[in-house]
Amino acid sequence: PMTTTNDKLRSLFLAALMVFSVFAMTVALPGSAAANHDSEAYSDVDADAHLTSDTRYWGETILVFDNSEDENYELWTTTAGSDNDQTEFVRTLTLDDDGYATFSTDGLSGDYEIRESDGDIANVGPNGELSPTSGTSDGDATFSVTTQTLDAEFEDSDVNDEDEDVELTIDTNRGAHDVRVSADGLDADDLRDIFTNQDNRDGEFTEQTTDGDTLILQDVSSGDYRTNFSGISTGEYTFDFEANDTEASSSASINVSDAAEGDIQFANDVPQDQVGDVADITLEMDNTQEGTLTIGSADQNYWIVATVEDGDEDGEVTVQFNSYTAGAYDGDTPVLSVEDSDDDVTVQREGGDFNVDEPNYDILDATEYDMNVSTGINYDGDEAHADAKGSNYHDPADVGALSLQDRSTDNVTVMTAPEAFSEWSDADAINAGMGSNVTQANEIAQQDYVVVQIEASGLEGYYESLDNKDNFLNTGDATSLVIEEANPGANAGAETLAWANANEGYNIVADGNNNTYYVAVDTGSEDKGDDDFSFEEDTEYSAEFSVLGSEGDLADTYGDDDTNPLNVDEDDNDEAVSGNFDVVAGESSFDLNEDDLVLVEAADNQTVSGTTNWAPGSELTLSIESDDSTSPFLTRPDAEVQPDGTFEANADFSDLSEGTNLTVTLGHLSEDFDEDGQVVAQVSEETETATPTETTETATEEPTESTEEATEETTEESEDTETDTPTDDSGPGFTVIAALGALIAAALLAVRRNN
Repeated sequence: PMTTTNDKLRSLFLAALMVFSVFAMTVALPGSAAANHDSEAYSDVDADAHLTSDTRYWGETILVFDNSEDENYELWTTTAGSDNDQTEFVRTLTLDDDGYATFSTDGLSGDYEIRESDGDIANVGPNGELSPTSGTSDGDATFSVTTQTLDAEFEDSDVNDEDEDVELTIDTNRGAHDVRVSADGLDADDLRDIFTNQDNRDGEFTEQTTDGDTLILQDVSSGDYRTNFSGISTGEYTFDFEANDTEASSSASINVSDAAEGDIQFANDVPQDQVGDVADITLEMDNTQEGTLTIGSADQNYWIVATVEDGDEDGEVTVQFNSYTAGAYDGDTPVLSVEDSDDDVTVQREGGDFNVDEPNYDILDATEYDMNVSTGINYDGDEAHADAKGSNYHDPADVGALSLQDRSTDNVTVMTAPEAFSEWSDADAINAGMGSNVTQANEIAQQDYVVVQIEASGLEGYYESLDNKDNFLNTGDATSLVIEEANPGANAGAETLAWANANEGYNIVADGNNNTYYVAVDTGSEDKGDDDFSFEEDTEYSAEFSVLGSEGDLADTYGDDDTNPLNVDEDDNDEAVSGNFDVVAGESSFDLNEDDLVLVEAADNQTVSGTTNWAPGSELTLSIESDDSTSPFLTRPDAEVQPDGTFEANADFSDLSEGTNLTVTLGHLSEDFDEDGQVVAQVSEETETATPTETTETATEEPTESTEEATEETTEESEDTETDTPTDDSGPGFTVIAALGALIAAALLAVRRNN
């Protein structure tokens, strides 16, 4: 029993107590006169905690009560799992006349137990009351003392004295406890400004001061805390952190320096764009996160003032100026925005003689607009002051000019994309697929996408201002795209795609930075428009994009003057660009030999190839099946249509025998194409065309006829040469063998004559 109790005490003590420093800790043990005492009777005793069973202490003074007549107890060390003879006596705990004893844990570390004078481990109650054991079982007066660890470190070793946060990391093996912090040269008010007047990441530091220059941070645990040295005198400071009730401590140093003077500059002093576009104005910031930007001036009859903030502190803010909505700011059609959502821009004032109710009536002229920028928030909110001085009411850090040039309507290009292409969410994805998944074409296989690429500058601001992007296409607004039959025939109206009723069969993607807009229409989607428009095979269509002039249906949108501020045609005619395309049936064919067969070898990595008019990038699936039902074979290799319309699929035929007949099928969307195939010993390119065989036959006929004519005048032996078969080297006139035979015949004739 003694061994078991000692083991408990030692185990609990070592496991519980791990704090960096251990304070003195006192236990109060009441004597017989103190029987039935409770914790309230000893509320004035200078102790940090009552002893309870199996508890970890971090250096507190412990108070112990005694409800027996035994006035003396003993403190012993113990080791978990050890025998009693491995324990060690520490000290005697003697109760005073009031019946309690206190003892300090200073110098203690490990597991401990409190024994009676007879060696038995005592029992302990919930308020620290000690009592003797009964019977043969050990009591539960065991506890442990742990050494606390504490480490504090600033994220940066240098900080400026102007509104810059620095992270303080505290690492400890203890839960929430109080920490004292002090630093030479700083008083309690300074420390409060640094540590407790901040919004901390892991909860706020709470504080109280003692000794005038020490701050007590309450309920501190491991975590990251935000500190700020704004207004603190420059110099190097060493901060001392001490646990309030243990000897755990740490120090951290940081150097506070003067904040460098902030600066803000234009990355490009003269950015250029077209009237109506959204111009990017990039500001570069150094040692500042805020600035004031002005575009325009009183002399130019338009100006706007805004404050900017570098929210992600990357030293750069790109402000986007919508030159279409400028002068008509109403909150719903913003003039200024930021490229990075972490940054911020706030319009403070917009003024000048140029001011319209809505951007539809007029837009800025093409010219250069003055710009300037300064650090900090320099707008004073005085409208009269701003009106009088325009852009010159504050001292700028940098000046520049925004060059707005005339807009233009340039071109329409018809392209195609696979039916499965789904990257219609942003222009970057389309541009990445250009030439592979999105390609120029004048024939569109039905069910593929027809993509109308519109190239026109000065439309970005208008497009961004539209709540319903369909209005970019609808006739009657500022712009329109009309897709209709090119040749409807005599006395027939052209069937036209009506965008408002086109369901979900099309997508609009704007690439305003490149003055390009894509409209992708699914040619296989049914019921587009009021008249159930659908694309028909073998039909030519036109796609015409217009920036409407006075001839367009503009009166309802722009008022009685019936003008479009985006139209720059001198006669106010529509600015129109167009392109035509044919919708055709999807077709595919395989590369065949002269017997119209697809040939493969009985080997791995065999290629089946062909051509198709499906859009490049289309994913095709081939089905290749043997005709032998006793040895069935089926494989389904994939192929991708290349920009030149070809495709190749590789498959393994090593399990098949030479002579096996095959059926090769290509299925795509709703169309199937099949051909016969065969496994052969060797696929030769020469066997794919019959031309070499025909050439050989023609060459052998001519020398045979010539030989017959020549040998009739000589001797019978020469007739034997007619049976010689010409080789591939035969040609017009004598063959080599025929010529040799003629020479022999001539020699024999000469010998006969000599005889």
